[in-house]
Amino acid sequence: MARSRAPRPSRAAPPASPAPPAHPADRALWASDKSALPPEHHEALDAIRSAFQKYEAGDDDATRAVLQTIGLQSPFLEWKVLLRGLMAYSANDDVRAIENWQRLAPDRLPFRVAAPLRAAIDPAFKRAQSPNEVGKLQQQFRTLLADPMVNHLRDLPAELSGQQSLKAAYRRAEQIRPRLRELAPDLLPRLANLYYRTLLAHGSPTDLMRHRGTFGSPPDDPDFHKLEAIIHEQSQTTSEANRHWAAYEAWLATHPPSWPADVTQRARALVFYRMAENVAEDEDDEEDDDPFGFFAAPRSRGRRAKPPDPVPMWRKAMDLAPGWEPPARELFNHLAAAGKVAEAEAIARKLLEHSPSALPVLESLAGLLSKAGRAADVLVLRTQALAANPLDKRLRILAAYAYNGAARRQLIDGDWAGATATLDAGQALSEEGTPTSFHSLRATIAHKAGRLAEAEDWRAKALAVPSARLAATLYLSVNALLAKLKPKDRKPLDAALAEAFAGAATPREANLLYAAWDMYGVEGLTYRGQPAQEKKIHALILRVPDGDGDLLDFEVMAQSAAMRNEWKLVQKLAPKLRTKFPRNPVFPLLLAEFEFAKTTGYPRPLTHRLLADAKQFAEASPEPRHRELLPRIAELQRQLDPGFLFSNFFGR
Repeated sequence: MARSRAPRPSRAAPPASPAPPAHPADRALWASDKSALPPEHHEALDAIRSAFQKYEAGDDDATRAVLQTIGLQSPFLEWKVLLRGLMAYSANDDVRAIENWQRLAPDRLPFRVAAPLRAAIDPAFKRAQSPNEVGKLQQQFRTLLADPMVNHLRDLPAELSGQQSLKAAYRRAEQIRPRLRELAPDLLPRLANLYYRTLLAHGSPTDLMRHRGTFGSPPDDPDFHKLEAIIHEQSQTTSEANRHWAAYEAWLATHPPSWPADVTQRARALVFYRMAENVAEDEDDEEDDDPFGFFAAPRSRGRRAKPPDPVPMWRKAMDLAPGWEPPARELFNHLAAAGKVAEAEAIARKLLEHSPSALPVLESLAGLLSKAGRAADVLVLRTQALAANPLDKRLRILAAYAYNGAARRQLIDGDWAGATATLDAGQALSEEGTPTSFHSLRATIAHKAGRLAEAEDWRAKALAVPSARLAATLYLSVNALLAKLKPKDRKPLDAALAEAFAGAATPREANLLYAAWDMYGVEGLTYRGQPAQEKKIHALILRVPDGDGDLLDFEVMAQSAAMRNEWKLVQKLAPKLRTKFPRNPVFPLLLAEFEFAKTTGYPRPLTHRLLADAKQFAEASPEPRHRELLPRIAELQRQLDPGFLFSNFFGR
C-alpha cells in the first residue's frame, strides 16, 4: 500500500524558520516573492510551485511533466530533486527516495525539508546526526505526519507491550477505528487480529469483553475458547485447556459458514490431536513428578482420578484427517509401547492407504514387525520405503538387511529355493551395504543344499570383508544353528567362533561383531547360547583398549554400549579408554552418563568433575564431532544444579 498522502506538504517551505534561507531561489520560494529574482528565473519558480500543487493533488504524472522543464543549471534544481524524492517516498520506493535526497546540498533549504523523512528511512543518515539533531528530526517527522491516526498507531506498540493494562490500548483502538474504516477498511481485521494475539501474551479476563466491545466477536473464535485453551496450555493447566479445546471443536463441528469444509475437518483434527498431546504430556509429567517420593500423599487419601485416555482423541484426529501423519504416528507409538502389535499395525496400515510414502510410519512398522519375526512383511515395507527415496544410503542398507532377514526366515522354514530367490532379488543392495551378512547366508544355504565347494567360496568371501572377520564368524555359526545343519558340520564353525571370542580385536571388528549379534534380536530370532554370546562379546570389547585402532572406532564402540544401556560395560570400558586417550571428551561424558543412569538419588560430586573435564576437552578439540557434545554436557550440568531439582518439584 502506498504511504498516506499526509507527508505531502501544502506549501513548498518547511515549518517556520528562525531566519530566511540564504540562497535567493530558496528565499523566493520560502517567501512566495520573486521580486528579488532575475527575470530569467521567474518561469522556473512558477514551474516549481505548479509541480508542488500537482504533487499535493496526487497527480504524479503531471508533476513529472512539469519538472522536466527545470534544467540542470537552474537554481531550482535542488527543489526538483527534492520533489522527485518525495514522489518515490510516497510510493514506498525508499531506495529511489534516498538516492535523490543524497544529492541535495546540505546548505540548501530542500536538504532541511527532506531531512525528517530521510532520517525515518535512511539508517546511515540518521546515525550521522548528533543525538540532539535526531530528536529534532523525529519531532519534525511527527509534526509533518500530523494525522491523529498515525500518531495513535505510533503509540500502539508501547501500549500492547504488556508493560501496562490493555485498557488504554482498547481506548486507543476506539479512536483509530473510524479513521481506519474510512482510509483502509481492509486493515481493520488485521488490527483486530493484532489485539487478539496480544491477549495471548498479556490479556486478562476483562480484556475479552473489551475486545468484543471494540472489534466484535473474533470470526474464527467467537467465544474465545481457542484463546483461553492456548492461555491454559501456556500456564500448564492442561485439563482446563482441553475443556476449552473441546468447546472450540464443538463450535467447529457446526461447520461455520466462512470455513471451507476441508479446512474445518483439518482444524477439528488439529484440535483433537492437541488435546491428545496435552493428555499424553500430563501422563509424562506425572511419571516425572517427585522421583524420590518426598511429597507422596498417604495412601489413606485415596487414589488420583484416572486421567483421560488420549487414544480416542488420536483416533478421532485420524478419522477427520486420514492422510495426516502426526496423530497416526503418536497412536502407533502408544499402542506399540503397550505391546498391542495388531492394533498398532492396523493404525499404520490405515495411514499408509492414504500416504503410502510416509517414511517414518513405514520404518516404525517395519521395526515393529521385525521384532515379531515377520520378515516377509518387513521386506515389503523396507522396499516400499526405498522406493520413496531410492538414493538414501540408510534406506538402502535397511532394505538389504530386510532381504537377508526374509531369506534367513525362509531358510529356517526349510524353503532353500525361496531363500535363494530372495537373496538373488536383493543381491545388488546386499553386496553394496551388507556384504558380510549376505555372503554368510549364501554359504549356509549352499551348505544346507549340499553344495559344499560353493559354500566354502561364500564363507571365504564373508571372512574377506574388511574388518568383518569376527562378524562373519558369528553369522556363519548362528546361521548354521538356525538352519539346523548337522552337528558335525556346525562343529568347526562353533570352534572358530569360540576362538574369535577368546582372541584380540580392533575396535572396528568389535563394533561389527556386536552389530551382527544385535541383528538377530532385531529380526525377532532367538537361539541357544544367545545371552552367553553377548557376555563373551563384552569380555572381548574390554580387551580392545589394549590394542591399536582408529580413535573414532573406539568412540563408536563406547557410545554403542551406552546406546544399548549396557551401563556395566560402560563403567568398565570408559575408564580404560580414558586412560588411553586422556584428553578425549567422549569417555568422561559417558562416565557422567553412567552416573546419571545408575543414581537413584542426587548424583555424586564425581559427576561434576567428569562433566567439567568433558567440557574442557570438547572445547579444546579440533574435531567438530567433539564440539557437538557441548549441548549435552551443558544439559547434564544444568540438571546437576540443585535449583533445577527443586524447580521441577515446585513447577517452575
